[in-house]
Amino acid sequence: MPVTTTTRATRAARQLTASAALVVGTLAALAGAALAAAPTAPALPAAHAAPAVTSVSISLVNQGETTYMAVTGTRFASGASVSLGSGVSCAVQSVTATRIAVRLVVDPAAAVGSRTVVVTNPGGAAGRLRRAVRIDHGAVFKKWAVGEGAVAWGTWLVRPHFATTPATTPPSLTFSGHGVTVASERVGTDGVLHVTFTVARRAAPTWRTMTITQGLATWTVGRGLKVRPAPTVTMITPLGRGAQYQGVKVTGANFEVCPITEPSLSIGGTGVAVDGVSSALGTVMYATLTVSATASLGPHAVTVTNCDSGGSSTATGAFAVLGPPRVTRVAAIALGVERTEAFTGTNLTPATTLAASGSGITITHVQYVSTTKLRARITVSPTAAVGPHDVTATDTGPGGASTITTGVLVVDGDPTATSLSQPGIGANTTVLLTVHGTGFRRGALVRVGDTSPQGPYLEVGTPSLASAGSVVVAITALDDTPLGSVEVTVTNPDGGTTAPLPLATNPGPELTVTPSTRHAGALTVAMTAPAGAPAAEGYGLRLCTDQALTTRCSTRGVGPGRRTVGGLVPGATYWGRVIAPASGTFALAESPLVGPHLATVQLGRPRVARAAAHGGVLVVTYRRASHAGRAQRYTLRACANAQLTARCVIRTGYRSGARAAVPSTVAYVRIVAVASPGYLASSSATARVTR
Repeated sequence: MPVTTTTRATRAARQLTASAALVVGTLAALAGAALAAAPTAPALPAAHAAPAVTSVSISLVNQGETTYMAVTGTRFASGASVSLGSGVSCAVQSVTATRIAVRLVVDPAAAVGSRTVVVTNPGGAAGRLRRAVRIDHGAVFKKWAVGEGAVAWGTWLVRPHFATTPATTPPSLTFSGHGVTVASERVGTDGVLHVTFTVARRAAPTWRTMTITQGLATWTVGRGLKVRPAPTVTMITPLGRGAQYQGVKVTGANFEVCPITEPSLSIGGTGVAVDGVSSALGTVMYATLTVSATASLGPHAVTVTNCDSGGSSTATGAFAVLGPPRVTRVAAIALGVERTEAFTGTNLTPATTLAASGSGITITHVQYVSTTKLRARITVSPTAAVGPHDVTATDTGPGGASTITTGVLVVDGDPTATSLSQPGIGANTTVLLTVHGTGFRRGALVRVGDTSPQGPYLEVGTPSLASAGSVVVAITALDDTPLGSVEVTVTNPDGGTTAPLPLATNPGPELTVTPSTRHAGALTVAMTAPAGAPAAEGYGLRLCTDQALTTRCSTRGVGPGRRTVGGLVPGATYWGRVIAPASGTFALAESPLVGPHLATVQLGRPRVARAAAHGGVLVVTYRRASHAGRAQRYTLRACANAQLTARCVIRTGYRSGARAAVPSTVAYVRIVAVASPGYLASSSATARVTR
């Protein structure tokens, strides 16, 4: 909203507004009687006379203002009209030959600037006084947003200014809706109206229409004052007795963000002081509190007052002073372990500290989560006493209370691992590994780490506790498992970890499969032995028509190298895998599953259906080979003799029904179904060309 500063001349003119308006009002009310009682008053001129305007009673009006103005001049005729241009309604109240009383209604959106006063007699003749009246911006407060629940919240009108004589009554202000009350108002020596407001709780948070009235002048502003919602407090972090300058978090809504100050905070009851407020961010702000050793226990009321609008509210029981803190539970921890753990209990606060009995146990970095939960770093030395330990919870500060919980923190000894049920694991296999030892607890984890060489090639399942002396877990070795070893450890929930045991790893054999190019019902396989396997090891090959390797299977022993495997179903697709058996320190390993691959098919003989020569072009129509797919390719051989050796022409890349351009000298043709992966070639009988 723009602000215009009123000049000294304008202020002086404004001071005359009330008296001028009073004169005009009197003139409007008693116009007829005044004219009749004054025989010396000049007679009204003829309607066609040209009027002259010499002065007006006011020089400044505001957008949205309604007031009265006296126009002085000569030759004003009965029925004369007055105009100030667009946006200003001029209603003539009375007319004499030298004075016109006018009621002005200025539109809230009227253009700001100087206006010419035009008086027009009924005959059309007009007189003007240029730049006689200036329209200024509408009435506006310096601070226009007041908060719900505000008490004596102050602001002032930037415009308009008012007369400063002691006898002048300050203008009255009214607002639409309910709940907004003017607590006080005064006009300063500079003509500025200072106002304080009180806003009721539950006053509607919206814009209010403002009406200013002084004498016969009024100002109407559609958005004169806005009521903002009051701040609300949901909760403040509770504290115990004795806390000094302790930071707390205040949650709620409608906390204002101000450039210099913050919302104010006060806490009812005895013994709680607000040291400061910082960082209001709409729904949260932070404060520093001090709680005396004699503060009343239990809930306390909290009052927040916003820093800009003055809105205020009180929340009953939003803050509490708690009794002595106590720890009721903490998870067990093993010797030599350092980790962050949750402490549950009652009456816990940000000022609560923790300590354990006995030597070798320290509790640091305590973090507040809630009144029933803290998180802290526990460090247990390898020489600490195994067994239960007491925990002391203390509210820091003068008079802070403390409690001791007996035996709530248990220090466990470390578990031990003595052996593994499997010495190793091979690629593409899963083993059920049992770790034997002592001191295993429910929830223990089996970890595989420090691999040599490094690599995430093992997958470890969820272990199960068989007994305090054994943990069982499934481990899967992936295809890229190398020749090496990994370290297996067991870690209890308390952090205790066994010394590592080695688990050997070995790769699997490599298998490639292709269709045979020489035999039907056969595949060509090539196998490479895995690194580290015994030199004279035998391997098992399994070929089946399904991925699970359970249907129409062929199993046989193989060795490293390349070979043809026959006896398969021609045209069937096969999956395959090679298995390297366990031998000594070498664990059972398997190749990756390969397939599907087609067992080679012998194509049936294609057949020439017709071969005829016409006009030097030979057209050959033939039937496709049995067992051939739609993509099967064919070759045409046309020669002059039945042996297909003389003056031959060969065309390739045909399919059934192909048309070939062949010299008419040929006499014999043959169609060949070309070999492709999984399919053996075949040819038709030699056919004689017809002419």
